[in-house]
This record gives sequence, C-alpha cells and structure tokens, in this order.
Amino acid sequence: MSRTGSLFVLLLLLLCTLLYIYQFDSARYLLKLSHKDKTLAKLSVSDVLSSLSSDNSFVATSSEVELDSFDNSLGDIAINTTKVEGPVQVIVLARMRTGSTLCGEIFNQNPELFFIFEPLHSFKVLQMSEDDSLEEESTDLLKKLYKCKFPRMFIQTLARWSIGKGKSRKILPICQETDGCAKATPSQFQRVCTKSGHVVTKTIRANVKMLKPLIKFHGINLKILHLMRDPRGTASSRRSYYTPKKRGGPEGVGKRSLHELGLLSTSQDSKKNTIPKLCAWMKETLKDALNKPTWLQDQYRLVRYEDLAEDPIRLSQHIYDFIGLELPPVVLKWIHNNTESDNSRSKHQFSTRKNSSRASTSWRGRLSLEEVLAVQDICGDVMASLGYKKLYTQEELENYSLPLVEPIKLDKDLMIM
Repeated sequence: MSRTGSLFVLLLLLLCTLLYIYQFDSARYLLKLSHKDKTLAKLSVSDVLSSLSSDNSFVATSSEVELDSFDNSLGDIAINTTKVEGPVQVIVLARMRTGSTLCGEIFNQNPELFFIFEPLHSFKVLQMSEDDSLEEESTDLLKKLYKCKFPRMFIQTLARWSIGKGKSRKILPICQETDGCAKATPSQFQRVCTKSGHVVTKTIRANVKMLKPLIKFHGINLKILHLMRDPRGTASSRRSYYTPKKRGGPEGVGKRSLHELGLLSTSQDSKKNTIPKLCAWMKETLKDALNKPTWLQDQYRLVRYEDLAEDPIRLSQHIYDFIGLELPPVVLKWIHNNTESDNSRSKHQFSTRKNSSRASTSWRGRLSLEEVLAVQDICGDVMASLGYKKLYTQEELENYSLPLVEPIKLDKDLMIM
C-alpha cells in the first residue's frame, strides 16, 4: 500500500473513532436528563427527544439516570426518579392577614431552608399589579433571590425593617453581625443562601402571572403555594390591624367598623388593603391557576388557611410532599407548640403562637352580622368557588357548630387538603 493510501486509512479510522465518541457522549447526555414522575419509568431515546423538543419537561442535572444496557441501537433507559435532585424553590403566595405568617413559619423553622419574609416589601405600593414596570421589577428581584443573588437595595430595605430580618432564621444572624444589616454585603448573604440551596419566600405583594417568567424563561424549579382564607376572617383581622390602638386600654376598645375604617370602599385609589381589592385578587389569581397553563403544571397547589389551621401537621406533611422535601422533626415540634396554644388573642400582629383552629373561626365573634353580610355581598362568587358557606342570621353567626367551610371539587393536582 502506498504512503498516501496508508494516510487515508489512518484518517478514516480516526474519523470513525471521533464519530463513535461523539455518538456515545451524546447518548450519555440524554441519559442524564431528568423525569418528573416519582416511579421508575422505561423510556426510549425517541421518547426523550420528543419530550425535549415539545415542552422542555425534561431538565438536565435534576435527577440521576441509570443505564440498564447500552448498545449501538440505544435501547430502553431505566430512569430513577425516586428523589428529586437539585434545589427546589418555593413561594407562599398570599394577601395581607390571610394566615401567611403561619404558613411561612413551616419553612422558616426548617434549618435546611433559606427563608425570606416579604422580599417585595420595598414595593409596598404594588397591590393589584396594575403597574407593569413595577411588576417586572418585582419579578426580577425574585429571580435574583432564587439564584442567591442579593441586590444592595434588598439588603438596605432589611436594614431599615426589623420585622423582615427578624422573621428569617437565616438572615437574622447575618444582620446581628453587621450592625443590623447596615454593613452587610451581598457576598455574606450569598454564602449562607448557597449553602442552604433551597430558597423559600413568603409574599403578600405578588400574583400568579408574575411568576410565569421565573418558571418558563429562567429555569427556576418554583413550587407555588397559593394561600386563600375566608374573606370574612381576613376582614376581621384587617379591622384589628387598622384600628388605632389605645395604649393601656383593653383589647377592642375604640374598635371601628369595616365601613368606618374604609375597608369596604370600592375606590381603587384607597391606600388601604380593602376587601373589594382582596376578593378581586382572589378571583383573578384563582382563575389564572384553574386555567391550568402548561407552565404551571406540577408547580402549583392551592391551600386554604382553614384546612391548615384545622390540621396543621397533616397539611404541613402534604405541603412538604408537594415540594419534594422531608418534613423534619424540628418543624413538627414547632407546629405542635405554636398551634395548640390557648393564646388565641395574641396582641402581636404577626404572632403565630395561638390555637390555630380557634383563630380561624374567631371572626364569628368579632364581626357584626351587618359586616358579615357586606363582605358576603362583595365576595360571594369567590367564596362559593372556595367552599365558604354564607350565613344570613345572627343565630347562624353565633352557632359555632354550624360548619362554614365545605370540601371543594378540585383536581387533586391543584389543591392540598
């Protein structure tokens, strides 16, 4: 064979070898793609490619894939998805005085999670998300926080807001070491956050649509807990919040009605969190979720505060099952100690130490029948959708044996009950 012929054969062999390595590595990459089911599934490579091209439901590096056999024909793949790998991010989506502090503490008490209390506090004017630019800024901030990036603006807000830093077991130590966070740096936050991996936020200043870019365009595995409460209970709690306090006087002295406080106002210019605004938000966000957009599938669950308050340990277990993490004993202990208390009349606005079941129905002894009927008139449609029964007489209002929360018929993949 001539010298030219030998070189040609060598080049041909080298080309074949490189082609084989490329095909082999490509196949191995495909085998590392994750699957969302919790069972061991058999998929062909064509199935994987089809899923990748259709809806991006497979995400690399989120779970391990075990190879049963591999040959030139690329046979079946055994995918082990019994445990989701990688960080899971969570948001508790709620409104003011709906029990979100209690729900948030179920995560804050977990030492493995980086919990952030009201990260959008600096955007307080955002109520119904009518300001598109502000909504975009809020979404951008959430995106950064879920990636453990902390803008100085966020840290400066914490430095001025004692409740925000005091409600996070991960953030408080940082602030204690940095003059109340006045001297804290983004890198300090990032180190602690990255070590935890999983980030949880609780906010009363967002809506469902705001979260779409985080999931669809930024690749954040965001689990959404949509917390709802009977508007009558929220109305009672807001009345207490907005009523001017008389120092040294007994609780309830000088308490004004919902109407006197402007909480029943239909004006969009009101700076208060009114009941019409609340129920408009409930109706709109519930509609967004029940439409079942593809980007929201497997990422969303509705939670009623009354269900959580009635059986906090069982609901908390279901919540942790949904997000794919274990419910640690320290959280179970905290739930028991803070939801079985007789201190249902705590004077602290953001206290969670109370009998949760009793607190969820306390509005029946605090609102007048006139106020109840007014709230029902404003919120009747969304109340019906969520299983909250109306009442019409003083006798019904005072009859605590009369249940006002009914099961609702929603798909199991939409609600935690």
